[in-house]
Amino acid sequence: MILVYILYDSINHTIFASQVWQLLLNLIKQDQTLKVILVSFETKKNQFDYMHPNIKIIIIQRYRYLGVISLIWNSFKLKKILKPLLLNKPFKIIARGPFAGLIALKLNLPACNDITIQARGLAAQEYCYSHQTKNWFIRFLIKLRVRQLFSLEKKVYRKGNNIECVSTALGKYLTQIYGTKQDYITIAKQDLPAKFTATQLTTWRTRLRQKLNISESNIVYCYSGSNHLWQCPHQTINFFKTKLAQDLNIFLLILTPQPTFFEKIITQAQIPTNHYLVLAVPYQAIYQYLATADYGLLFREPHIINWVSRPTKALEYQAAGLKIIHNHTIAFLSE
Repeated sequence: MILVYILYDSINHTIFASQVWQLLLNLIKQDQTLKVILVSFETKKNQFDYMHPNIKIIIIQRYRYLGVISLIWNSFKLKKILKPLLLNKPFKIIARGPFAGLIALKLNLPACNDITIQARGLAAQEYCYSHQTKNWFIRFLIKLRVRQLFSLEKKVYRKGNNIECVSTALGKYLTQIYGTKQDYITIAKQDLPAKFTATQLTTWRTRLRQKLNISESNIVYCYSGSNHLWQCPHQTINFFKTKLAQDLNIFLLILTPQPTFFEKIITQAQIPTNHYLVLAVPYQAIYQYLATADYGLLFREPHIINWVSRPTKALEYQAAGLKIIHNHTIAFLSE
């Protein structure tokens, strides 16, 4: 069997390694005869370190989204590339998100057995949330863009007959707002990271605590993430500060690609240096560092995009055996 995986949000996206590449490796592990054609629409031509004998990577130039017509053009270009590669052999498609979903639906290749569209968030809501301004003209343009994205999502999630959601809350939203048929919705399971054995986690915990000079008696809270406001970094620091006032035997481990930012706000919060550590850790080693902790901190702002999400960090915390402390803004965790 041949699998065509269509990606629109770039191989360079931070979640590619865990949510896309690892999924493909898992599928190949289940069926070692599986051949994968990974198609990524990229705005820039960059070098990629990802290689596998069963995976062929095709890069197609991506331009600014100007409406459905631009996606149809992308679909036409992809169809010309795929035809000689597939030679009418049976294949299936996985498309990540509504942009890739529409490209897949417009291919119209008769040998395609199935099209799975992965719903991983809400494009219209996310755009509206991340583009807030007081300028009336800019607000007008944003409103037009949101309406355009809403129309795209509605078209894709209504037409697709196999919509894979990351949470039941997202599935309910698609059913209620976009009219997706309930029978067409499934909950994603194959891209969940494998949980590590207790022996492996204990080995990492012991070794890393010694390396980082963290006492085995310390209760360690971990924040793994970026400095985006929607990830509530300040609320996380304030939570730990409150806990520290109650118990001096606790420690905060921050794993982030923006260590300077966190060093600044944690200094402003006047948390003693012997109670925290800020590190920039490569993804390949993230689970080893997570294993040193007891609790994972995951605060989010109350908003629909957070409520329907299934944060990658939550999955990583769970795989490393951490208990998650959150503020009930994510249905996946509240359930």
